[in-house]
Amino acid sequence: MNKCQLRQHRQGFTLLIAILVIGIVLAIGLSILNITLKEFILSGIARESAIALGAADAGMECALYWDRSSDGNKFDPAPNSALPITCMGTSSTWQGAPATVGGVMSGASQNIEFSWGTPQVCAKVTVVKYFTASAPAIDMGGGSTCPIGVECTRVVSLGYNRACGEIGDDPRTVERGLRARY
Repeated sequence: MNKCQLRQHRQGFTLLIAILVIGIVLAIGLSILNITLKEFILSGIARESAIALGAADAGMECALYWDRSSDGNKFDPAPNSALPITCMGTSSTWQGAPATVGGVMSGASQNIEFSWGTPQVCAKVTVVKYFTASAPAIDMGGGSTCPIGVECTRVVSLGYNRACGEIGDDPRTVERGLRARY
């Protein structure tokens, strides 16, 4: 072989190596970009979930505060006892009525709803009171019963990462809930 033929073979080999190296670097770069984008999306989902959980927690704390407040039980199931409840700078009046089964208050349910903050978040809280003066004990759900002669309470707080009026409109709405029984 003469020198011209060797030089031509070497030039083709260098081009092949350069294309392979560029391809490998490009594949690694695209893989890193893909991982970064997925992490960005996951962090956004985690942020929205934390916002909804915070709203549920705020709604729960509001209900617990007003249920045990020093100026009387705001969730008293007595007729016409709808009192305004203020939480997070928003007032709401519970809606609901005592439910009786056989003359026994088996679930006086009240619902309150709050939107607050920037951006707006929502908490929907349901407070259910149970009481019976005679047997049998009342089932509060979830395997819990309310003993005879004791007033029991179940609070369910659902938090959303959107305002209450926007919950049905946005497919990115995240809901988180908390439940307390005492």
